[in-house]
Amino acid sequence: MEAVVLTPEIRKILHDQNSALHGLTSAEVKNRLEKYGLNTFATSAQKTIFFQFLSKFANPLIIILVFASFISLFSGEVADFIIIMTIIVFSVCIDFYQEFQSEKAADKLKQKVSIKATVIRENTTKEVPVSHITVGDIVMLTLGDVIPADLTILQTNDLHVDESTL
Repeated sequence: MEAVVLTPEIRKILHDQNSALHGLTSAEVKNRLEKYGLNTFATSAQKTIFFQFLSKFANPLIIILVFASFISLFSGEVADFIIIMTIIVFSVCIDFYQEFQSEKAADKLKQKVSIKATVIRENTTKEVPVSHITVGDIVMLTLGDVIPADLTILQTNDLHVDESTL
């Protein structure tokens, strides 16, 4: 890394973030992680399995089929009612099972894949999990890196950002 020229703007940014070019100390990182939390997306409270299953019946096609099955029942076609309701229940069960399994697989994959970022801490470069980047960290980016958090760019050389995933 070439030396960063400490312009008045960079000094102000570092001052505002209570940071320095040599990076944060371990104690500062610990305090900031406790104060601001991990660098992760907020997760919404998950519904219970029972409500996830019931939500499958909110599909417009399922509602139409349930309505049609009750019309069959009231018109005396009990066999049609049973057949349509059986198909609905099987369809909902299969849909629920597939979604449940794919969510479990996605969660396992998230646990296995750990994206890391290079930061300067205590005047040395370290690779840390993206979730452990905190306010005031000096992050080093190279070609192909994913921008791991909201950052203020102190210095750049031929910066190109692919925003297509946004």
